[in-house]
Amino acid sequence: MQIFILLVLIISGLLSGACSAPSTPARVSPTTPVAPEAQFDKITFMAERAEGSYYCDIYSMDMDGTHLLDLTHGSGDTNQDPDWSPDGIKIAFSSSRESDFQIYIMNDDGSNVKRLTYGLWEAVQPCWSPDGNKIAFVGATEDENRDVYVMNADGSKMIRLTDNIAFDSSPCWSPDGTKIAFYSERDYNDEIYVMNSDGSNQVNLTNNPNSSDRDPSWSPHSTKIAYTSCLLGRDDDYYGIYIMDIDGTNQTKLATGLPESGEPSWSPDGLSIAFYAYSFYAYSSDERTRDVYVKDIYTIDVKYGIVDKLTFSSGKDFSSPSWSPRR
Repeated sequence: MQIFILLVLIISGLLSGACSAPSTPARVSPTTPVAPEAQFDKITFMAERAEGSYYCDIYSMDMDGTHLLDLTHGSGDTNQDPDWSPDGIKIAFSSSRESDFQIYIMNDDGSNVKRLTYGLWEAVQPCWSPDGNKIAFVGATEDENRDVYVMNADGSKMIRLTDNIAFDSSPCWSPDGTKIAFYSERDYNDEIYVMNSDGSNQVNLTNNPNSSDRDPSWSPHSTKIAYTSCLLGRDDDYYGIYIMDIDGTNQTKLATGLPESGEPSWSPDGLSIAFYAYSFYAYSSDERTRDVYVKDIYTIDVKYGIVDKLTFSSGKDFSSPSWSPRR
């Protein structure tokens, strides 16, 4: 009798399994995070205080565009060029709060602001070294010649790395800290260069005499450099986001589907790039309506090409995005 009951239960279980529908795995979109260890949940950027304003402040937001926070609360000055320290505790930036633009640092909530640069007519575009010990930046002398400099993170031991009559701008460290990418006008157009971190061995990577190539951003895995580019002398070509290998080969435009974009910034996992792009905005005033294009912050998934709009400006320009680091 016990054997008969056991057989009945086994057969019943087999029939139940055969008749039930197979379980369907949950769909995971290409942008759905697979693991929770990525803690780069903030993006800083600069924004105009009002439409057409000459004054800007630095904001932070969550990577989905929520929880917007004004970090600098400026009045008659401009704050720009935010860049996170590798430990995610500090933000370097440039500000005109004491007349000429100089480099400052602050806590990630905007507190404890400290000026770092002195002795230069202007200092802008700071970029932390991967170990957090140094900051590269663009300095200008009284003759307005712009070159790439480096200093300790406390502002000491300032060293000039480039020295020519052309403007050199937008320094960006390689992930291992041995090289710095930047763009230069020394070839009578904008080209992406790379040099050793001591300023030696300056090499043109893009070699595009008919293009303007600028704003380099090194991928965290040190395999790619993102940058901004457009063809010169063409009314039908606008600045767009490109990527290339670190030796300058395989230059490829990312299809954002947006009219003009620039200032790429890699996410710490190397999967996405934040950038600004022009958005259409209809502005009405005094019973007149005019079409205005303003800058908003977007991200693009490098592999799948999925574009997300993070900010929705009401006539104000948003630009210079910077990801918080992995913690």
